[in-house]
Amino acid sequence: MVAYEAIRSKIGASSTELEVYKTISKAFDTEVGQHIDFLCDIISGERSIDVEGRPTERILKNGDTLIVDILPRYNGIYSDTTRTFFVGEPSKRQVEIYEILLCALENGKQLLIEGVTAQAVHKAVMESISCKGLGHFFPHHAGHRIGQESLMKPDFIEGNTQTLEAGMYVTLEPGIYLPNEFGIRVENNYLITKTGCELLFDYPLNIDYFTLKG
Repeated sequence: MVAYEAIRSKIGASSTELEVYKTISKAFDTEVGQHIDFLCDIISGERSIDVEGRPTERILKNGDTLIVDILPRYNGIYSDTTRTFFVGEPSKRQVEIYEILLCALENGKQLLIEGVTAQAVHKAVMESISCKGLGHFFPHHAGHRIGQESLMKPDFIEGNTQTLEAGMYVTLEPGIYLPNEFGIRVENNYLITKTGCELLFDYPLNIDYFTLKG
């Protein structure tokens, strides 16, 4: 949470992607009192449609989306969350896509329960996007297990019949990437239980919370 809070307070138009990275790193180190290693995707503007990428000297501009996917490793365990920020007031189209992804996240969450297959989770997320005619703009898995590695099996993809087990830590990460426009992704972490799941990253998803100074 401290990383995203730091972005909200310190980043805006004219900041660079590398400044976003440095802001995250400083926030982690200050919070924990030691250096924290983390993997990340930090992509903005025209780069946000690429799904993933390391930060560059690209300068944030009004109207950009900024995808920040952070995978810190602490005490040998990874977490993996994503929030998308909007530089300046988000457009009507950006709001529309964001709301579709929040629905996909919630529909996927309903399938996070012991015994459900990975492909069933993927199907629930994909159907939420496909019913809006945007399924071909969701090119990656719908989530995966995390723990001692940043990406573990099962991953939520079509055809994966592995089942969820109580005690697994997993992510859900629906995303939509529109060519020549923008990309948006959201991601939370959950603990699988016998009766459902427990949300492990209780951080806001309201779009207004992620609007940066344009």
